[in-house]
Amino acid sequence: MSWESLRAVLEPLPKWRSRARCTSREAELFFPSPGTAGATSENRAKAICHECDVRRECLLWALMNDEVHGIWGGFTPEEREVFVTLRSWTAVDE
Repeated sequence: MSWESLRAVLEPLPKWRSRARCTSREAELFFPSPGTAGATSENRAKAICHECDVRRECLLWALMNDEVHGIWGGFTPEEREVFVTLRSWTAVDE
């Protein structure tokens, strides 16, 4: 399935968000202020994501919308960058 096909499935603002485990948590846990993020809070956020039924949809949404802030689908912006890099490599090979 192409990224464009996935985008069409998930837009407009995704309905899955109402089922996300993070919606009942403090946003600061998933979107820490610059310089305040620590491994403990990041691990807590990732643990919540790990138990979430819509983790995959969340990650795909973040990737398709070039989200550069916060933890989405259990991944930090730096971790998501790996997916973006792999996607660009795949496009070159096609």
